[in-house]
Amino acid sequence: MNLDINDLENEFNYQYGDHKLKQIEKNLLIHNFSKAQKRLNQIKYENLDTKNLLARYECNSGFVDLFVNHNQDDSISNFNLAINKHQTRDNQIVIGWSYLGIALAYHDLNLRKQTKCYLKLAIKELHICFQKKHKVDEFRQTIRFAITLLVIIDNIDEPEICLIESNLVVKKLKQSHSFYCLRDFYNIIGDCLIKINQKEKAAEHFNQAEQLQGLYSYSNLEKLSLFFN
Repeated sequence: MNLDINDLENEFNYQYGDHKLKQIEKNLLIHNFSKAQKRLNQIKYENLDTKNLLARYECNSGFVDLFVNHNQDDSISNFNLAINKHQTRDNQIVIGWSYLGIALAYHDLNLRKQTKCYLKLAIKELHICFQKKHKVDEFRQTIRFAITLLVIIDNIDEPEICLIESNLVVKKLKQSHSFYCLRDFYNIIGDCLIKINQKEKAAEHFNQAEQLQGLYSYSNLEKLSLFFN
């Protein structure tokens, strides 16, 4: 079957906490923060034995502190632990989420300069993720991170930056012959174009999004916007 034994070993090697962390990350994406907190409390931190697992734990803790406990200081501390203590060359997606979390914490504190600084760092990690070769699931993780990041950038009134990055993601999707979340990115681009008074181009992208109705697409675009409403 032309399989590599090392790949098989890595695929099926049990890692404590991995399954529960995946469930927590799914809960966070669909805004079920109380469920995420409950599952996070069930994990024994001392049993997490890799930097990637520890980084994911700290990152998830940061979002729970931010959205459940409304404690920006603790959330920033957890995100910084993920970035500064547990960063590896293979977990850029977790580091990207951590930078995004810090940006959201500073946004809550009305510190615009710091918010923009950490959003730029999150964008940098997104670019690194796109440079890597992906399995299907890893590619979709990157796209889910991208859509969350760009919705947030759009909603803090940075349409020019959002437009550049959204077009980059659409290019990556087309290069991969993927429709995953494509409709949502066309809608984001349309919204950005309206904000910079390019209504005709915006209408074209909204029309493209409409034509993709019914194809597989991430469904939480409207929910993400609730952060800022």
